Amino acid sequence: MLLNITLSAAIAELDNSKDRMMEILEDRGLGFLFPLLRVQTELWKQLVADANPTSFYKWIRDNVDDTLYTDPAFITTLVTT
Repeated sequence: MLLNITLSAAIAELDNSKDRMMEILEDRGLGFLFPLLRVQTELWKQLVADANPTSFYKWIRDNVDDTLYTDPAFITTLVTT
């Protein structure tokens, strides 16, 4: 019997918070499954810590993999954050 279970939906049922969902994944060593979720939570933390555009840009350059810069999902994540 094949079950059709979506990991993100299963975890989201536990808690709707993206931060909490990332904590659960990291705790179980599964953070790599949703790299953009990790980036999104870190982007948000950075904006809360320092909303200066120059600092934010520098943080992205220092902490986000260059290969993500042209990924449409990253652009969406960046804009929605």
